[in-house]
Amino acid sequence: MSIGAWDPNEGQAAPTFEPTDEQLALFISLSRDNQLETLAGQLNASQQTDWRPVMQLERELWIKTADSYSEDEVIHLIRFFTEAEMQLPGWEAAEHSPVIGLVKALRKRGTPPAKELLLWIKEKSNNRFLPNGPLL
Repeated sequence: MSIGAWDPNEGQAAPTFEPTDEQLALFISLSRDNQLETLAGQLNASQQTDWRPVMQLERELWIKTADSYSEDEVIHLIRFFTEAEMQLPGWEAAEHSPVIGLVKALRKRGTPPAKELLLWIKEKSNNRFLPNGPLL
């Protein structure tokens, strides 16, 4: 007979997280203002911790979210999330990266990302799933 550990949160659904317009505007602004090289200094510790779940959201949410933003804004979000995954502790996303859904959203619009952006993503990231996601 074995005795297991009791988890008071067991059986409860994980809290849902959706980025706010203000958060996304901040992410876009950081990219536009060329402040991506120092993200850890641009977001306070609370933001870095509390906003981590943004990296694990469903791809379809990012495709839908992109509909509300211009092509330029989506590109800035792609740049932000590429850098955030590399610089911010706990923001690793692998195949769940928002970059994948945002790149897909651009393709669905009929405006695939420029080759320069795709090369930039590959240069800045060690996430093997970027920019297109898993093969299967």
